[in-house]
Amino acid sequence: MKIISWKELYKISLLDRRGSSGLVFLLPTDTVYGFHASVYDKKAQRKIREIKRRGQNKSFIVLVSSLKDLEEFSVDLGERKRKFLKRIWPGPHTVILKIGERKFKYLTNENGEVAFRIPAEKRLLEFIKKFGPLVSTSANLSGREVLEYGKDLQKEVERIWGEEAEKIDYGIESYKKKEEPSLILKILR
Repeated sequence: MKIISWKELYKISLLDRRGSSGLVFLLPTDTVYGFHASVYDKKAQRKIREIKRRGQNKSFIVLVSSLKDLEEFSVDLGERKRKFLKRIWPGPHTVILKIGERKFKYLTNENGEVAFRIPAEKRLLEFIKKFGPLVSTSANLSGREVLEYGKDLQKEVERIWGEEAEKIDYGIESYKKKEEPSLILKILR
């Protein structure tokens, strides 16, 4: 894993706009550190599952930069849902929504739904605007505690993941206070 700055990450985003290179990013969010990859990059998504030792049955969260991004997934919001989402986003709330776009079936749960979030971390939001929607999951071995902020990122990643750390392409160090994972909500009507 190479430690880089946000500025360097923005340059990478311009080179790989549709995410086809298998790049896996370890980035701070407004909640916890997360593994991220392009929603279009199945190779990178497989790498994340290997790094986390996570089964195929667990879906990723999809990070978007705006409500408009949901149109690409054919999410039918309606005025009530749209107003609700505008109140809670950007922020630490993940919302499960039904999608209509079949090309993203590989991202859905068994009910044809995807968990979406617009993060409040401004630099991450800028990256999503440049790079496109990202799959995201907490940076941990499946079922274990998440990677903490404020520690030497390179050493911690090598300690926790050993050789699997080589599958992580880029990381950004952060020394902010410890945060909690996002709250997951499902809108029933």
